[in-house]
Amino acid sequence: MEQMTKIKENAAGRWQFWRKVAGSLADVGGWQTHFVGLLLVIASGMFAAGITLPLFKVTKVYLFEDDVSVLLGIELLVRDNEFFLALVIVAFSILAPILKIGLVYRVWRRVPAGSKSFARWLQRVELVTRWSMLEVLVVAVIVMAAKAGSLSNAQTQDGLYFFVGSWVMVTASIQLLKHEARKVGALPGRAD
Repeated sequence: MEQMTKIKENAAGRWQFWRKVAGSLADVGGWQTHFVGLLLVIASGMFAAGITLPLFKVTKVYLFEDDVSVLLGIELLVRDNEFFLALVIVAFSILAPILKIGLVYRVWRRVPAGSKSFARWLQRVELVTRWSMLEVLVVAVIVMAAKAGSLSNAQTQDGLYFFVGSWVMVTASIQLLKHEARKVGALPGRAD
């Protein structure tokens, strides 16, 4: 009976992803560390708005208008049997940002600062960050392709600003995370 109780406690602890681990940056960092969480919450909301709201409005031959969002663009690509391009957009414009936000949260709140695993998790964040620059590039290519039509005009909409804003917020949270890690000695270098 006692062993079952321990198993249940361990299982419940794994699913409490919001709980901070002793020694994590959320635990030992200064008051500025709380901004990491705030930036991640803002980034998550902006990301959700960015993929659902229209990125741009395309006017064709001055008669027809279409609002295009990331999700609608993926749906249209699937309808046109452009599965590979739809998969690339899903991977870099939806999954990579979600993974990046999740990894930053994990490093901030769940990994003890200064541990060997802290450096490994931070390397994973940096790897995803390098690849997720493509998320902004993909959206920029979509906008440029829409503007390239000779009889069409594209105007940016709120979704594009939310999408880019999300990227900026996550990037700022990563920089703040690294700064705080240097302050507590979890990373080499100066924390000016």
